[in-house]
Amino acid sequence: MNIPLSKSFVYLSTLLYLLVPFLLFVTFWLKAIYAVPVIGIVLYCLYQASRDIRANDPVKSQLSPRQLRQIYIGVGILAVWVFFSGIGNLAYQNSDFEVRNAILRDLVEQEWPIMYSSNINAPGQATIQNKFVLIYYFGYWLPAAGVGKLAGLQAANLFLMVWALLGLSLVYALLCIYLKKTTFLIVVLLVFWSGLDGVGTMLMTLMYGKGPEFGLLSHIEWWAEPANVNAQFSSNTTLLYWVFNQTIPLWLCILLVLINRSSAYLFFVLTLSLFLAPLGTIGLVPLVIFLLVKEAAERGVGATVNRYLNVVNLVGAATVFGITFLFFTANKAGSLRGIVPMAPLGYGLFLLLEVGLLIGFLFVVQRAHRQLLLFCAVLLLLIPFVRIGSLYDFSMRASIAYLFVLFVLTAKTLLDRQVERKLKVGLLVYLLIGSITPGLELTRSVFFTGSHYLYAARQVLVAHHEDQLIPRFIRDRIKERAFLYDPIKTLSHYNAHILIDQFIGESRGTIFADYLLNRRSAEPARVVADHS
Repeated sequence: MNIPLSKSFVYLSTLLYLLVPFLLFVTFWLKAIYAVPVIGIVLYCLYQASRDIRANDPVKSQLSPRQLRQIYIGVGILAVWVFFSGIGNLAYQNSDFEVRNAILRDLVEQEWPIMYSSNINAPGQATIQNKFVLIYYFGYWLPAAGVGKLAGLQAANLFLMVWALLGLSLVYALLCIYLKKTTFLIVVLLVFWSGLDGVGTMLMTLMYGKGPEFGLLSHIEWWAEPANVNAQFSSNTTLLYWVFNQTIPLWLCILLVLINRSSAYLFFVLTLSLFLAPLGTIGLVPLVIFLLVKEAAERGVGATVNRYLNVVNLVGAATVFGITFLFFTANKAGSLRGIVPMAPLGYGLFLLLEVGLLIGFLFVVQRAHRQLLLFCAVLLLLIPFVRIGSLYDFSMRASIAYLFVLFVLTAKTLLDRQVERKLKVGLLVYLLIGSITPGLELTRSVFFTGSHYLYAARQVLVAHHEDQLIPRFIRDRIKERAFLYDPIKTLSHYNAHILIDQFIGESRGTIFADYLLNRRSAEPARVVADHS
């Protein structure tokens, strides 16, 4: 039995997925006098975009039983991938969840918009104001936090896992559309695509006598540090397992840009992505400009301008951008800028192993995309030198767009029947070596998650005096290990392990705080006693 499904349904679902968090933000963070017209503009833009989407793709495709099986298998793999990411608090979490769990908890348990007292700063630190506003790209958590307001924190975490799976399912659907293939192999490639971090780790050990610990539970993304290279190009699994809140919406936006089946919502989507994943979207902007210039060269400047000149791309995008810009520029750490120094030889090796060899291979095979590959190469060369904020987050996130383009072209090469088999074998060998990095991320999560649940099961058996059911050689090795990374609980009190300026802004003295912010949350969040 064939099931009808239109591409327009996938596009509209993706647009709604990106739009819902912004609508929640506008509703609860802005004064009503601004929220009502903004919501009206955004909904009108959604209506116009939906008309354009349906007009461009009116025909429904018939999914065959074979295609449905491929989809079910692919979504099943995605579900396992998401489960072991730690999203949902059911599996092992990496250290970045320290803040992510705290933000979700604050969004669930405190009144919107969230305000903190001056106690979030170090004891004795002088402050001009006694209130601070949570200024951060927390939009991805808002749908789950809304569920949590109704049903509690556990429900919020479970919904967040479902929300992430939904987003990745849309990524899968868009990849199938772009690649014109319906196969679960796309998901397998998505999970295991990476640069050659394993090779880099071994070279650092040989050349400098130091490097990341290379074991089954290692995190080796920072392998180039011994060569004085403060840069990282993250694998897809690393991105999901450490920064899912930025990765999923950005992947969706990138695919909509690459497919570009509708001129009505391109810039609108770009600004929604800016709200959800600002650093990654800033990195994406040059790619959008490149594609527009290329289109103008092919179709003419006038035709290209006319294609994108509409209400959604002007009024809608300007509205979302304006609010997002005023909100994020109120952040205390966002004004920090700098250039990251790199050791030339070490940086050259880093680029070669992370993307250089792959770009060279794809340049030979994907002749129709050579300009795009060269552009990606130039941006990946330059991005790691830029620092925004106090750490190196910008280079890691701004590179996502260009790394994902490389992934898409890799998948395109492997799924193209016109590409010679020996070339595919060579590419698969490269990917197999690269899969060491996502393999380690997965192994670490499976190990600690399994240890946790085995320990819990043993405790139940011990309570019922049935511990002997477990073989002795296993029983003696079962112990509780680190599982969830949730030590700080909330941002509402001082914690020496985080730089609080990355997450807050002044409650007075900025355009957003003085004019737009809804001050229904009259009192700052109460200080939660630290019992650790």
